[in-house]
Amino acid sequence: MPGKLTAVSLKSLAPRYVESQHGGYLRRLESAAQDPKNRNIALSGRYGTGKSSVLDKFEENQKDSTCGLLSPPWRRMERVRRSRTAYRRS
Repeated sequence: MPGKLTAVSLKSLAPRYVESQHGGYLRRLESAAQDPKNRNIALSGRYGTGKSSVLDKFEENQKDSTCGLLSPPWRRMERVRRSRTAYRRS
């Protein structure tokens, strides 16, 4: 029927860590971060490959570490946005 609305399910594209998909990359990143010779580590890949998911999990695992994470401006903006939202909910 023309004009009839159909329910559409939308899938979030927000980063979501999945061990079976991202675990190997996370372990390699953590290993590289432990090597004092490494000053810069870059993750590259096409859209949707899990870079943000791996970086989010890495950052979560490194909370109490001296290892710093410099992110592109859009990632920093997203963290600020999330923290503001969490603050408002408290």
